[in-house]
Amino acid sequence: MTDPKQALVQALSIMGLKARDAEQIVTTLKESHQVEVDDSEGFLSLKQNGADVNPATVLQAYFRQHPQDFIGHSGEIRYKSDVKDDKAKVALIREKGIDYWTALPATENSPTAQHVVKPAIVSTQMKRSEWLQLTPREKTAAITSWGNKAIGIVSEIQSRR
Repeated sequence: MTDPKQALVQALSIMGLKARDAEQIVTTLKESHQVEVDDSEGFLSLKQNGADVNPATVLQAYFRQHPQDFIGHSGEIRYKSDVKDDKAKVALIREKGIDYWTALPATENSPTAQHVVKPAIVSTQMKRSEWLQLTPREKTAAITSWGNKAIGIVSEIQSRR
């Protein structure tokens, strides 16, 4: 008996990603991208319009297009509930500081978790409308990460519709 959803979860795990709902990802791949998920031969295989496609390429593209379908990267700490014991909590506070710890939302459902649950994914290929929806902090972080190419990149973004 095969379980394509479990094969998908394992493939995402190898890539360092944690899916919120593997069923939703399989459904979106099928309905929006015409990608069939299969593991009948013991390995994850993806077919788009009947042709084999590279699972890593498809899943990376899916992650970029649908970041809300993922909890985050493996080992990433986004909530206090991600820290399983007191020893790990103490180590995290020593490494990152008490301010970092107090700023973490308790869980995914905490009122302060909105910026963690739906983070802005800043891309050099984004449209002007997407750029305008970013907070000043997100724009500053993007510009800083782009370095001396930032002015040109922002100009290109502003010229897109």
